[in-house]
Amino acid sequence: MSALTDADRESLLALARRIDPHDARAQNNLGVVFYRRGMLDEATARFEAALELDPQLAVARRNLEIAHAGSGHYDRQITLLGERLRADPDDGDARHELARTYHALGRHDAAVDELQALLSQRGPNADVLVDLGLAERARGHVRAALEWLGRACALAPANAAAHRQLGRLLHEAGRPEEALEHLEHATELEPKDAEAHGELAFVLGDLGRHEEARLATRTSLSLAAPTGRETAPLALESDLDAGPPTPDPVVSSPPPTLAHYHLGVAFRQRGLYAEALREFTLALEEGDDTAVVRPAIAVTHLLRGDHGAALELYEQLVVEQPADATVWNERGVVCHQLGRFDDALDSYRQAATLAPATADPHSNRGVALVHLGRDSEAIAALGEAVEAQPDAVLARINLGLLLFRRRRWDYAIEAFRWVVDHDPEDASAWNGVGLVLTELG
Repeated sequence: MSALTDADRESLLALARRIDPHDARAQNNLGVVFYRRGMLDEATARFEAALELDPQLAVARRNLEIAHAGSGHYDRQITLLGERLRADPDDGDARHELARTYHALGRHDAAVDELQALLSQRGPNADVLVDLGLAERARGHVRAALEWLGRACALAPANAAAHRQLGRLLHEAGRPEEALEHLEHATELEPKDAEAHGELAFVLGDLGRHEEARLATRTSLSLAAPTGRETAPLALESDLDAGPPTPDPVVSSPPPTLAHYHLGVAFRQRGLYAEALREFTLALEEGDDTAVVRPAIAVTHLLRGDHGAALELYEQLVVEQPADATVWNERGVVCHQLGRFDDALDSYRQAATLAPATADPHSNRGVALVHLGRDSEAIAALGEAVEAQPDAVLARINLGLLLFRRRRWDYAIEAFRWVVDHDPEDASAWNGVGLVLTELG
């Protein structure tokens, strides 16, 4: 990897300042960008921030483990903090940081020991109490976690993070009425916290308050994804062009009464596929529009990797809705992921015929052609995608990756830089720029 220039570092740090501080997936993705550019300490901090916002974001935890294994960051951190505490056992800042380091490493017993020692030294502190609650939760001590988080809220009633974490845990513990109180308070204290609004939507749905749940879901989605796209979390283990794509599902806007549908979409965006399928099934049972709900079920099967169920449903949908380009495109994705590239190409061509001004079918056809070793045709297909939809980020990134593979560095970096110029928060594009710069030395 080429050395970072001061200008490169400043550009990346400027990107960090533009990232939504309440978006766990955006924090994770920025960490991937930092990691791939050699900024290991900055990457680690972003993965930790993502996990603090959403402790269930498994990809961020795995990324943190990889960053630790590759950099030795935590080994150095533990050594330095241990030396500070030996020199001054009353150094509360060092003890708190050591506890957080243990927690990040999954050493929750050690984290709890340090946090309890810190409370004994300094007395009650809301941030310490929240961290103690999260550590107890992580080691499965739910009752203790509830007690610590409750004390944090009582000590600092204006601490939005404490109320959000307590509300989430109360919901998980089957106490939705109490969870509701804390989550509503969290959203009042921090109106731009997408995670709090999302958790509030789930609680309202469980309480049968579906109209309010729908509104909370919309608020959460608007805060977490202003572009209307679901933010896919990046993994350090994945290669950008390692496998067939799973495009963001494009679903026609349903009428506002589809409460179970909206909850299903919200669950799906958090990776809770079983819960999403349950809500979609309830939507069908209540007589909601099958043309909206059944494609949503098919997408959920696709995202959870149940290709058999997805393909079975898509085979029905292309008969029921033969003029729906999205259904044809997503049938192609299923065939693609099953290695049935010729079938995938047929579906992508049909989708492109129905919606020639949409980039996804052209882009996906290009990726399928790459897997068949037909790179020249793939470049042409990806070019058609960009021509059809100049702002199609995924198509430009796919084109950049293919040009990179063909060692056409100038054209590749042009594709990546277009994305960076128009969407400075796109981690995949930044990584593509880094790949080309590495080859250019």
